[in-house]
Amino acid sequence: MKSQFELDFNNCNLIEFLSHFSQPLPLRDHQLDYQMRLSDTEDHVSTEGGQFVQMVGWLLRRHLIIQLHIYIFAVPQCPPLEASSVISKEDNDLFKRLRKYFNGSHHLEEIMYLEDMTRSELLTLLDKFSSLLVTCTLPAS
Repeated sequence: MKSQFELDFNNCNLIEFLSHFSQPLPLRDHQLDYQMRLSDTEDHVSTEGGQFVQMVGWLLRRHLIIQLHIYIFAVPQCPPLEASSVISKEDNDLFKRLRKYFNGSHHLEEIMYLEDMTRSELLTLLDKFSSLLVTCTLPAS
């Protein structure tokens, strides 16, 4: 497997490349870290033309790395939502509408897609209601 990776990706070291994925971070953060490490060396593999993405795809197909998703759970027996100066009526209504997704069956990206929301909008709402929610990071199924 190691020799095939090196053959497919211009002598790039599989073990070294895998080491970039030791922390669960968004893919863009891994790519930026990888590019910064490469820029510190004189002899490096070009990531232009999507080579980084191709390398990640190679690892995913062989189950050497996995995709993680953030799932949301509502705290059981939440107290009734009360009006607050921090939480607007619109936020309260949006939370009530989205609550059907907070059973651990829907990850952030799915909720964003189904509700046509940006990540920023969803995370801001989740932050406002953080005392009523629990999040966990799990492998994609």
